[in-house]
Amino acid sequence: MTQPTIHVAILDEEGGAPIERVLMRRSVAELVIIYPMDKQELAAGILERYTALGFPVTSVSVDPYNFYSILTAVLRSLDHHRIDEYQIEFNVALSKGLLAIAACVAAAITNATILCPTADDVFEITEIWPSELMNLHRRKRDILDFLAKQPVPTYQKDITKETGIQRSGVSRHLSDLEKAGYIARIRHSRRKYVKITDLGSAILHYKHLRKRRFWGHVAELAAQPLRTVEQAHG
Repeated sequence: MTQPTIHVAILDEEGGAPIERVLMRRSVAELVIIYPMDKQELAAGILERYTALGFPVTSVSVDPYNFYSILTAVLRSLDHHRIDEYQIEFNVALSKGLLAIAACVAAAITNATILCPTADDVFEITEIWPSELMNLHRRKRDILDFLAKQPVPTYQKDITKETGIQRSGVSRHLSDLEKAGYIARIRHSRRKYVKITDLGSAILHYKHLRKRRFWGHVAELAAQPLRTVEQAHG
């Protein structure tokens, strides 16, 4: 059963269209508005509008120049919920500065997704930090490794064959990777093809770099001569 969603909108600029786009497109159970003190009138208008429609809305004012105060307020706005029973998403389309940074940190703490509706398409919503991909686990990394070696888009069934991951698992991993922008899927002649994106290549390179640095450090430690207790204490 799909968990209900709490949509946290960080409000720092005029306009409410990015909030409305998400509520139109996604199944949201409750709206939380976080806004700076000087945007009281703007927040009140949005609060009144959605409350009149019978939509559950919570609004919280913050000091826009105090990062810790903002982060605390955001997290406490979710206190009355059992976080493990809800999906949480943050909308940063109308935020900037410390409010946007606090939203990203709060998303990491609550394992949430960050959304940013685009300005040119009312139905286009970008998940710039899907919660599922905060950690790029081995199976997803194996898929990216395989795709990075292919000079052209790859038939989806070949991924199952080459990686040994079951077809249902491949589909799930590809869906997650696509949400993050790490891969792109192309349909041609009733076949699904997959290719790694520039972002996916950059992320994969970063992961390999971290791995090399870690094992390089381990090798350095292993190469050092063992010191006895007497040697350690002079």
